[in-house]
Amino acid sequence: MPQSDEIHSAFHQVMRRGGKGRWTVSTRDFVAELERRNRPHTLRAANQWIEIHITLFRDISIESGDYRLFELPETALTPGFAATAIQVSDQPDR
Repeated sequence: MPQSDEIHSAFHQVMRRGGKGRWTVSTRDFVAELERRNRPHTLRAANQWIEIHITLFRDISIESGDYRLFELPETALTPGFAATAIQVSDQPDR
């Protein structure tokens, strides 16, 4: 699998549905999944990848630094997106 597909797949793997039903991704989980797939990234590189490739998610971090939390706003959900992109994990945040 090409590297970009592997990274995108890792991103989708760590998507979690939060308590309010919104999809979130933490940089920490994303980096851990990339490491598991032998695609190591720093927190900063993972954040940059998300900002460039996953434009629908917004940063909702409450602290500065590289441990960030991204969320998919409800307004970004469309039937086509929901049907294809959010089939990966319906596990709530812990």
